[in-house]
Formats: sequence, structure tokens, C-alpha cells
Amino acid sequence: MRIQISSDASLWWDLQEGVFTSRKPPAVPRRKTPLTKALSGKALAAKGVPAQRAPSVSYTRATANRDPAMSDHETPLREYTRPPMLRGVDPQRMNWLWQLILQATDLKAAEVREALNAMGVGATDKRLASWAVSDRAENYFPLTIAELERNLRAVIDLKKKREEAASDADAPQQPQE
Repeated sequence: MRIQISSDASLWWDLQEGVFTSRKPPAVPRRKTPLTKALSGKALAAKGVPAQRAPSVSYTRATANRDPAMSDHETPLREYTRPPMLRGVDPQRMNWLWQLILQATDLKAAEVREALNAMGVGATDKRLASWAVSDRAENYFPLTIAELERNLRAVIDLKKKREEAASDADAPQQPQE
């Protein structure tokens, strides 16, 4: 089975080994300069040199152990697999993701409202409550992915400002001359 990642890379599923293999097609020079003309594929083929294929990289546990980006302490017990998409994702209705974020973090609606108001967005308690209810509720209002991103960035900015203010307050005052 072949999965196209980009215009220059593909993943192949190896049934016998049970792993994905990444393959890239051989690089093709864009301009023909005297040096590349002499080393082009046709010229090499005429000299009897076989065409070279791009090396394939197989991502298995053994490969992960040799990978300098992974330390010995981070070697996973099983290979990483993406969970299946169990729902159709509508970027205009991301309330479910917002609710998961609120449940997984210590983020409170009042803090989100304060952060949005600090950046000039007129957020009300009613609007914030409409994002946290089921889509069948009467006060439901859809939250877009852009709003979700803006909300999270506003909270991050507010937290940074608070940390900076706290570190400025903790810093010793310099005597003025």
C-alpha cells in the first residue's frame, strides 16, 4: 500500500515486516550545467552505470534505537500509531475540542474572558457558556477553529504578562542616584 506524503516522498506499507517505509524519488537536477550534463541519468546509463534509487528508511524499534534524536530512555514499547478519526471534523464547529481543552487543563471560563477582554475582544459570560454546552442545547453557539486558536493565544499572552509582572515585582529595585 502506498501513501503519498508530499510531491517528493511516499510511505509504503511492508506487509511482511509490518512497518512503514519512507521512499523518496531520486533528485532530478533542474538546470543542465556542463557538470550535471556529464553526470545525467542518460549519460550514466550509456556508460553502463545502473540508475540509483533513493535509500528507503524503515521506522522500526531497531531503527529508533540507532536514531540520534531518540535517547535510550525514550524508546517506546510499541510503535506509535495514529488513532482513527471517529468523527467528521467541521472547522466551523469546534466546541467539542474546546470542551476537551477545558477538561484537560485548569483553564476557567473567567480566565478566558479576562484574556479575551485584555486583547480587545468583547467576550461575555453568555458567549463563553455557549461554547461549553452540547450542540443540542438551546444556548449553543458554534466555535470556529480560528476562535479557538485566538482564545488559546489570548490565554497564553495573559499568562506571559502575569509571569513578567511577577518577575518584575520580585526583582530587586536598583537605588536611583
